[in-house]
Amino acid sequence: PNYMGDELLALGRYDFEYRIPHVPAGAYEIRFGYSVSSERAITQFYYDDKVCGIPVDMTLGSTNPLIGWFPEEGLNDEQIKENDKAMRNRGYMKGPASCALSKDGESMRKSELALRKIIGTFNITKGDHWLRFKNVTENEKSAQGNWVQFNQDYLEIVPTSIISNPAKPEDQN
Repeated sequence: PNYMGDELLALGRYDFEYRIPHVPAGAYEIRFGYSVSSERAITQFYYDDKVCGIPVDMTLGSTNPLIGWFPEEGLNDEQIKENDKAMRNRGYMKGPASCALSKDGESMRKSELALRKIIGTFNITKGDHWLRFKNVTENEKSAQGNWVQFNQDYLEIVPTSIISNPAKPEDQN
């Protein structure tokens, strides 16, 4: 089921964790990159065994009002910034402009299939820290009759100093 061979995929009832990479001590925003699909599950995120927000329904399309993604074609810079801010207020971001979704080179930022879920902001200390992912979907099968899926394309651990610097705002990459 992994067409490009570069994702973490789990099927059915899952509850697993992994240790995140070590970073210098400080405040960080952790973002989870995934692709939207009707085959996905509803996932509860945990950081060091603490619940992070409400469960995330990875079947929701990016244009769903709970996420708020809009295509950028035809929008001016101010409208694009407003959409980015509205998505961030909902806990989401478009995919990064620096990555391509397919061999044709289209930016993940332009694709409504590529999302980043903001898991939260954490004070990361020296030592091991863990992310846990638990399927909380009621049914083990999707509407198509297949096992529900967990999908992760990448993880971002971003210093909050990059996010909150008005003199040099974070770019779209």
